[in-house]
Amino acid sequence: MLEYVVEAPGRWRATAGGDVAGTQVVLQADTGFGDDMLQAHVASALARGLPPVPCGLKAGRPVHIYANGPSVLQAPLMSPSLALNGAYRLFADGPDLWAAVDARACVADHVAKPMGRTRHMLASKCHPQVFERLVGFDVYLWHVADGGAVALPDGSAVVAPGLSVTGTVLGLMYSLGFREAHIYGWDCCYGVDGRDHAVAQGHDRSGDIEVQVGARVFRTTATWAAEVQAGLGYMELVPGLRVHVHGDGMMAAAMDVIN
Repeated sequence: MLEYVVEAPGRWRATAGGDVAGTQVVLQADTGFGDDMLQAHVASALARGLPPVPCGLKAGRPVHIYANGPSVLQAPLMSPSLALNGAYRLFADGPDLWAAVDARACVADHVAKPMGRTRHMLASKCHPQVFERLVGFDVYLWHVADGGAVALPDGSAVVAPGLSVTGTVLGLMYSLGFREAHIYGWDCCYGVDGRDHAVAQGHDRSGDIEVQVGARVFRTTATWAAEVQAGLGYMELVPGLRVHVHGDGMMAAAMDVIN
């Protein structure tokens, strides 16, 4: 378990193994959406009659997941590929798969120019504008076990919610039948050049901090620090999925600390 302690204003230290001397940071996440709104999104998605993602398959190859952290710009583009959010635009002719979880309307901006070869996998809680943007394209539906799940029919297959799309799709990939995942761009920190995302998207710098992980200090945000902590916890929910995080970001460094 990764914990954070405050060493000075704006300066945290990541620690594992119960070494939490100092003022421990308690992180909380607020999506900004109430359960009623999520349930309305789910009901709208269900009414579209879209096919579910084909769960229960046996995938013989690892899946290559492309998040939108700065280091993904140095990543090899390999198949089968799953792009998340703005990483969609890293692929000239579209990734094999694209997944979205966030309930905000701005997610539709990531697929402003949809690709015909891509299978778009949308969580039912996604904003209706995302579904509208992808009308006429290959779209599959899946469900997250959060406050929106009340609107689902009894017996619906659900994926455990994570704090971010990258964490949550680990459960989706496992349900699809993948047993190994290589993740690129799951940095949870700024790049060495100060870049916040590989492909530009909205970003809040009000929570900028520095976090020491092992011998390294990362410029990051409180939200990203929470994502690291939650992501490590999510991996424990899918022990049958071998996860490799590439790049030199904070998530990879945190995995080294706890292992």
